[in-house]
Amino acid sequence: MINQLNYNIMKLKLITIIITCFVGLSYAQKTRSTFSIYEYGDKLTSCETNFQNLFKFWIPKYITNANETKLITYQFVEELKDTKQITKYIDLLTSTDNLIGSTKMSNGVVYDKKNQKRKYGYYYRYIETFEQLNSRARLEKEPELKKEVFINTQEQIAKGLRRDLRIGDQIYVIKIQKGNKLYDNYVVCDPKTFKVKFDNLFWGIQLWK
Repeated sequence: MINQLNYNIMKLKLITIIITCFVGLSYAQKTRSTFSIYEYGDKLTSCETNFQNLFKFWIPKYITNANETKLITYQFVEELKDTKQITKYIDLLTSTDNLIGSTKMSNGVVYDKKNQKRKYGYYYRYIETFEQLNSRARLEKEPELKKEVFINTQEQIAKGLRRDLRIGDQIYVIKIQKGNKLYDNYVVCDPKTFKVKFDNLFWGIQLWK
């Protein structure tokens, strides 16, 4: 009974870590002092403003380990015109070799004595494959749990995409370099509100003012 309880607690914690990006967005909407990195700088006047903000603030001053992942460029891909395209991107964004982002940040705040301004200690963004994330969470000795957490994460992301993606949404791709490898990170933007609706890597990043 105790082992089963511990198992369920561990599973819940790991799923929570993996889907940080979903929680982060909801929190930002309720907290006046936090902003998505996509909305931290200039006011959104187009979908492209999101990427201009991202590239501007993806620096160690805001993201402690920003130099580990280089943002190369971004570009418009296409507009979703039918349900077939929506299904295509749901499958793409939940594929087993897809990258995902999760966050580690300092507890509480530190103080700048000179300017008397409150600053958060650090904000560390992991960018890795599902497999690397699970390994980092030390699931190597729990293969069944590892599989279950991964499947649950895929299902949660797919569920959110099925709910939120609409015909007319615009798809962008951010070209990134991590180590010696190049990756494509696909982003969904709502052309009516100019807000990013989803991406696996940067959507959940919150910056403070």
